[in-house]
Amino acid sequence: MGDTITLNPSSIFDKKRKLPKNLGKYENADFAIKQRVRFVYNLCILIMVSIILITLYSGYIQTIGTAYKGLYLPILIPEIAMFGITFLCLMLIIKGYYSISIHLLFTSSMATVWAVIWFDKNEAIARLDTIVFILTILTMIPLLINKYKTGIIYYLSANIALLVIFLLFNKENLGLNNASLIDYFADNTISLIAVCLIGYSIFNINKRSTEQIAYDIEEKFKSEEKLKESDKAYQYMFDKNPQPMIIYNLEDLSILEVNSAATKHYGYSKEEFLSFSLKDIHLKEDIQSLIDDINNISDAYSNRSYARHLKKNGNIIYVELSAHSISYRNFKARHVLINDITERKRMNELLQASELRYKTLIETSHDGISLMDLNWNILFVNRRKAEMVRASSKDSLIGANSIMFFSEKSRLAITDAMPKILQQGFIDNFEAEVLRLDGTTFHAEFNLTVLKDDNGKPLNLMDTMRDITDRKVVETELEHHRNHLETLVKERTEELEAAYEKLVSKNEELHKLQIELLNEKKLIDSLMETIPDAIYFKDLQSRFIKISKSMYNYLGDNKNIDIIGKTDFDIFTEEHARPAFETEQEIIKNGKPIINLIEKETWKNGRITYASTSKMPLKNTSGVIVGTFGISHDITKLIEMEEEIKKQNNILITQRRELEITLNELKKAQTNLIQSEKMASLGILAAGVAHEINNPLNFIYGGIAGIEDYFNENLKDHLNEVAPLIEGINIGVKRAADIVTSLNHYCRKDDLPSTICDIHSIIDNCLVMLNNKIKNKVTIIKNYTSDDFSVLCNEGRLHQVFLNIIANSIQSIEHNGTITVLTHIKGEQIFIKISDTGCGIEKEIIHKITDPFFTTKDPGQGTGLGLSITNNIIKEYNGTLYFESKVGEGTEAIITLPIIKSQI
Repeated sequence: MGDTITLNPSSIFDKKRKLPKNLGKYENADFAIKQRVRFVYNLCILIMVSIILITLYSGYIQTIGTAYKGLYLPILIPEIAMFGITFLCLMLIIKGYYSISIHLLFTSSMATVWAVIWFDKNEAIARLDTIVFILTILTMIPLLINKYKTGIIYYLSANIALLVIFLLFNKENLGLNNASLIDYFADNTISLIAVCLIGYSIFNINKRSTEQIAYDIEEKFKSEEKLKESDKAYQYMFDKNPQPMIIYNLEDLSILEVNSAATKHYGYSKEEFLSFSLKDIHLKEDIQSLIDDINNISDAYSNRSYARHLKKNGNIIYVELSAHSISYRNFKARHVLINDITERKRMNELLQASELRYKTLIETSHDGISLMDLNWNILFVNRRKAEMVRASSKDSLIGANSIMFFSEKSRLAITDAMPKILQQGFIDNFEAEVLRLDGTTFHAEFNLTVLKDDNGKPLNLMDTMRDITDRKVVETELEHHRNHLETLVKERTEELEAAYEKLVSKNEELHKLQIELLNEKKLIDSLMETIPDAIYFKDLQSRFIKISKSMYNYLGDNKNIDIIGKTDFDIFTEEHARPAFETEQEIIKNGKPIINLIEKETWKNGRITYASTSKMPLKNTSGVIVGTFGISHDITKLIEMEEEIKKQNNILITQRRELEITLNELKKAQTNLIQSEKMASLGILAAGVAHEINNPLNFIYGGIAGIEDYFNENLKDHLNEVAPLIEGINIGVKRAADIVTSLNHYCRKDDLPSTICDIHSIIDNCLVMLNNKIKNKVTIIKNYTSDDFSVLCNEGRLHQVFLNIIANSIQSIEHNGTITVLTHIKGEQIFIKISDTGCGIEKEIIHKITDPFFTTKDPGQGTGLGLSITNNIIKEYNGTLYFESKVGEGTEAIITLPIIKSQI
């Protein structure tokens, strides 16, 4: 296939990774270790060669120098020993002991240098400059140490210590004064520290760099290996892919490669394909479009393009193309995946045509059709069914439940039949009473089918609904006529039998019967003359052949027309004549009568009348339909009366609404009047009681103060004994004063202007007033909000609100219980929740408890106005009141009022 980058085993990276054969122990080590091992291995060889040269150099110096007077073994022995140690390090590296070898190499090298410095007898400058070798050794530490970077510090510390010892012991031998000694020590110490610091930093930098480089090289090597494998896989997938694929040159559109699926599908051999241009498999009229598309090609993936291709046998196929740009054999090319969609396109066209026919059939059907899920929820409905149930549109029925359109009786019948329907898959001719959306009903016949999947599992329900109201009326009428005819037949049969018997014995009675038949004919003629309803007979072309006298009179200004042989078109306008003609022709065609058809008759002279008409087929003695006959009852006055009744009814409805509004206002006024009178009387009573109670309380309070002063002055020894009694009297006086204060708050006039009220104080006052009912029975739990707020209301009316609600909660608790009062602020409102553990309120009546005069208490126990007044007060201050309750668990009253937040 196309050009790919492959790895060569002898590439530059492999060469760098390859170690000498005797270092095979490190073959699987990482890249950094291999480089260090290679360096130390070469370094050991270099050191061994250097030691040989240095030893020879040292021996020569010692031989010619005056200070040594021949070979000086203290210098030569360390150098020779260093050669042996270096060789040992080389062997350890080959054996795989890299860490041991480098530390042994460093230690022995520095020991040799210090031995030379220490034992050398040369001049001071020659001994002291040997320290340069120590610096050289230390500079190599970052290259050789792998893990323990603190080793650099240890080596630094050891060399500084040896330098100090050397200088202290050899100060005089070297002929150094203190200043030179300190200067030499400082210079070398700083150099050693600088070298080590630089080495430490280089170690860190090298470690990070080598780790990253090693990682990058490893990843690149893996990527190259994967690229090889991917290239092979790509070639295999291209050749073996069951979908036709081609690769073409973007420059000249020549085909560069095809797979076997393409040759098989198109019928060309691979050699033929490779000799083609992309234009050769396109229709001539599509080539310009192909060139335009190629000119707009980008390197991005091209998805879902379509074309027409030519096969070798000349067939035209429709294909779906997916392509992307590639480099193939140094050409800029496109790799194209081809999907033959000819059959799919043909099937889609057939499916679309079928769907159009199906939709047209559904929408033009005279029957209502709908598709539902197994729970009868409508998924689709046609226009006719929407018209039959009088829906505003068919879309408004989507999601509705079809069961709701059945009457109760029909609903039970279809529900009972549902298991059988699901089992056998259908039900036909199911008759049901259907409820229209406007409340009217009609009779319908249903055919219901269960739609199933390939495994036989029910998926949906589909029904067709046909209005059979007229048929039901006709069937009822026919049943009536059939029963009547059976009665007549029976009677006639009996008569004929009797007549036959009489005929045998009395032949003369035949004449009498003929006379009776003549009388019956006269009777029919008499009926045609006297019956008030218009009766007429028509032939097969709807021409009048006979009419009654009432029909003649009904013609009005058209009496001078000879009606016999005429049609409705000669008397009425097209508006009435056309549907009347079509109705009669339909009766002649199917033989089914139409009963009580309401017709609006528009006469050519401008007159408009209404008639209730029943039309039936007219048959001869052989039962063949020869025309129609009809009976029309004039209902014009009835229609006019109905319109008048509707008009009067609308007037009455308007008057009723006005009366209801007036009644509600009167009830509200009555409630407010009763409450005002009650509060006024209670206010007068409370003011009097408060005045009468406050005076004795003042006397009691003054007397207790005097007694306490007397005991303080004269009977201090007995003061502790009477102190509890005095305190109890003071508590009682304060309790009585609090009750009087609460009573005054409760009885404030309703007509006073609204003031800023403290909700928590008002609730506390109400609890004081109800303390006698609460104690030993109810536990009060108060959980007030700590936020600052105020409410603008009438304080007395709010006392009345909370007193009514808390009193009701106390009364609902039969034995012992709890009342919880909770307040919290949300937005611009204060929420007050008063909950109890009483008997609770039934769901059926909870919405009525704020209605005026509604009460569940026994007669004489309550007026039913408390909560009604409470609700009106809260609404008056733009608040809300609602209740939540469970029977046996308790009730919660939730009050909201607008607040005035405190300004800080």
